[in-house]
Amino acid sequence: MVRRGSRSGPLRDGVSPAERERVAALLGVAVADADAALVLDPRGLGFQRLEWQGDSALDAVVALHRWGAPACCSGVGTADLVSDAGLAVRARAAGLPAVLDWPADDARLADTVETCVGAGWHVSAAAAATVASRLVHEAVRAADVAARPAAADVADSLRCDALVAPAHVGAAVMEASAADHLWARADLAQADEGVLSRARALLLDGQRVLQVADDSGWLPGCGGHPHHLLDHVQARVGLVAVTAGLPAGLLEAARLW
Repeated sequence: MVRRGSRSGPLRDGVSPAERERVAALLGVAVADADAALVLDPRGLGFQRLEWQGDSALDAVVALHRWGAPACCSGVGTADLVSDAGLAVRARAAGLPAVLDWPADDARLADTVETCVGAGWHVSAAAAATVASRLVHEAVRAADVAARPAAADVADSLRCDALVAPAHVGAAVMEASAADHLWARADLAQADEGVLSRARALLLDGQRVLQVADDSGWLPGCGGHPHHLLDHVQARVGLVAVTAGLPAGLLEAARLW
């Protein structure tokens, strides 16, 4: 399924049945052929866009894992789990280089891990968690992104002195939701990573988010500093993701776009 072309552009038209099975065995889930082709061929705009989306998806999955299993990663920051060096080590241990038909350095392996997570994300949040458990952090489970019905009601949990942890989750979920929103926009279908990142930064701008949240009646009456009010918004999204599952948290965040 490989065609001739430049090293800077995609060379694949698709994947063969054997390649499809090879990618599924690595990821632990079957993904769309178009995404499997991008995993195998890290060249061109398609790979760049899927890597960009997978980066945000991975942060959301890891944030929810850390919420549900706080002792698991004690003393290890999220940045360490998803650093290029860390991802490359895990990718080699998981056998990712053997799936590829080209030699990859550590930076490219890390990019490909994020593309793999993005491919899983296009299937479901649970599928992305499965990929993350294979290639990023083996303790991640699909249950990490599912609902926790025993958790407290969201409205009763947004105390001003208890926002830090849910706001951390919510910030990651908002970033993933914004990435999904931009990915689906027809006018950005050919946008590269730089354009998408700048557009996402505008969506996540604190002043803009607070204005939309205020118009929607989300803000509390505590009269806090804008940074504190933004924590409230992020915590609201984070608690929805925790209590109702990551897809519900993504939908809650999408009300801001």
